[in-house]
Amino acid sequence: MASADEADVILYLEPNCWKDRSYAELLLNEDHIRRFPKKCFAYNYADFFIGFLPGVYTCLPWNHTPDPRFVSWNYLLGLPNPFVEKLADERETFRPSLLFSFRGSNTAAVRKALFQHSEAWSTFARVTELDGKLFYKLTDDHQTNYVHEILDSEFVLCPRGLGCSSHRLFETMALGRVPVILSDAWIEPSGLAWNDFSIRVAEHDAARLPEILRKWQSRSAAMGKLARREWETWFAPDVIVPRFFDQLEALVAAQPKTPPDYQHLWRSWKFYAPYGLAPHQRFCKNLREGALFRKIARRIGLVKP
Repeated sequence: MASADEADVILYLEPNCWKDRSYAELLLNEDHIRRFPKKCFAYNYADFFIGFLPGVYTCLPWNHTPDPRFVSWNYLLGLPNPFVEKLADERETFRPSLLFSFRGSNTAAVRKALFQHSEAWSTFARVTELDGKLFYKLTDDHQTNYVHEILDSEFVLCPRGLGCSSHRLFETMALGRVPVILSDAWIEPSGLAWNDFSIRVAEHDAARLPEILRKWQSRSAAMGKLARREWETWFAPDVIVPRFFDQLEALVAAQPKTPPDYQHLWRSWKFYAPYGLAPHQRFCKNLREGALFRKIARRIGLVKP
């Protein structure tokens, strides 16, 4: 194993948690980041994007591209539903009876819009709202039914949730169905023929989905097959890690020669402003939500902590 001095790249697998100024201080205490700032990169799969280190991010929003510090990528740790790969061979035996489907929790405005139309669409589509707590209690039957519903659909809605990306998009590709991306902010990984196997629909056009997707029905089978081929080429278990390192290698090559001054950058309010985390933005948010007054009240003893 190479030492940090010998390594070309030091890769941090960042945790899926909220990151703010306290996280910056944690990074600034990292010996490798202090000694080798140009070598340090991140792989980050958190829902909320904040780019402390240059790296590969699953939820890369459009307002951070083009930026040589960041590239978009899939979830490197694989698909969370083990039955996707186990049942993928069944994709050729299913003759979809649904125009489209989606099941998930109400974690974004575009999802709320889908659920509002679910009854009107029930004769040709299936849109099901789930309790968010169910995600942590999924049984084998839940996960198998989820896969079968995708296989029974010509198109699969992949709306944003807490983050702008979604596991569902890559599960849909693996199952040979057409992903319908409803995430205005998300930047897709480069290199794939996205326009040939997926459909992007603006979030504000969610109510028009039946009209939009019926125009694509004659091509759905061919698009689904291409989606599966692209998944096998880029994201299947035997290729996703080498492909990831190809992305990382290109990212490293694109970095400026001048080493970053993280001490200055991460302690500047200008760094946090694009994420709504600058001091004045946090103050206004607390003011709007009443959190500031509750905090003051706790400190002076008007309410119990």
